[in-house]
Amino acid sequence: MFEHIFAIFVCYCALIATATAQGTKKSILETVKSTPELSSLAARLDDFPSFTSLLEREQITLLAPDNAALSEIETEAAENITESFWQYHVLDGTFPTFPTNWTRYLPSMLQVDGSTEFVVAQTSLLSGTTTFWSGGQRTSYTSGNVTSCSNGVVHVVQRALALPRNFSSTYAQSVLIKYPSPFASTNSSGGGGVDVNVNVVKNGSTEIKSIDSLSGVTVFLPITHAFQAIGSVASTWTLEELQRIMSYHVVDEVLVPDAAGNLPRGEYSTLETSKKVVISDLGGVQFVNSARIVGKYNWVFEGGTIYTIFGVLNPDNTTVAPNASDSGIAFAGASFTTDVSFPITSTSSTNSSSSSSGGLSVGAKAAIGVGAAVFAIIATLLGFWIFHRGCSRKRASAKYENGGYQLSDMSMSQKNLTSHPGTMGRGT
Repeated sequence: MFEHIFAIFVCYCALIATATAQGTKKSILETVKSTPELSSLAARLDDFPSFTSLLEREQITLLAPDNAALSEIETEAAENITESFWQYHVLDGTFPTFPTNWTRYLPSMLQVDGSTEFVVAQTSLLSGTTTFWSGGQRTSYTSGNVTSCSNGVVHVVQRALALPRNFSSTYAQSVLIKYPSPFASTNSSGGGGVDVNVNVVKNGSTEIKSIDSLSGVTVFLPITHAFQAIGSVASTWTLEELQRIMSYHVVDEVLVPDAAGNLPRGEYSTLETSKKVVISDLGGVQFVNSARIVGKYNWVFEGGTIYTIFGVLNPDNTTVAPNASDSGIAFAGASFTTDVSFPITSTSSTNSSSSSSGGLSVGAKAAIGVGAAVFAIIATLLGFWIFHRGCSRKRASAKYENGGYQLSDMSMSQKNLTSHPGTMGRGT
């Protein structure tokens, strides 16, 4: 009997202690205001009322730039410090620790077009420091210990996060994927723009959209060598074929690693709606169809996430088995070539052909027409002025002969111009 009473008493004391400890914790907002290394952030809270209000929510995590980090971002690009910038530094959930053997995708409080923007994190097993990846694969590191607060936790970081940018800007910063690639902004010779477009089915009809305009998607991005490996075939694609293949590389949802650090296995719908991709594992290596997924899982952009792959996906050949020892070529008869070219935008070529119709462009013909009209008006005015000048001289000569006076040429010119105030305006 006594043992039971004692056990109840111990549990009661533990509950009281927990409640007391929780009651003594500062809120995230109070922590920011009372932490010396966050004084610069605290001084700017009044400038961002939405962000300040966000810090009062429950179960959130703040990645707080220290004074040096905030000074750095203000020097680099002060115009980027907006409410959206700060919303991206607040995570939706309480995350006191992060995994050491894989990257974790963390949902921020920032949403763009209804899609959540992610921050990626991983902790070093040796140093205990956590690395965060944000827009453009910018890296930030924790400084000091995590602070537990009454409504979440605070991690101080020595470098501010960068807002995710659109696909084109994010792609341009990649070191694995350069020219030639249909995802680049110019073709292999640098001579023209390439449609970074995909087919999007909406309300039963197909629209051609830029990847930059998409949200809530995953892009499987072949490295440059993968396109060169099928260069003999890729160089023969039409623009329509290219857009279909690119559409097959875009999954219409954001795929993030699971608790084991792997992309969930299974089939996923793509923007090439009649075909799906399959994610599988082979010997600890992950594949999408027959293409090996390479690189670290830490690449986010405004519309979702990007995973680089060693191989080009073929919507018409999804049966090639994954093989960790080869590049997973899914195009029959393809051979390697470094000189790969892709079709340039159809819009520019269409405009070019219509502009050259009849030997002159529409703009050139219009310019010639306007020039001719202006010349005719000027010639008419000049003739009118010469006629009046001649008449004036005759009248002046007659008056002089009759003992009158003679007007100077300049006076007569001024008289004629001021007596027709609208003529010059119409000429111009």
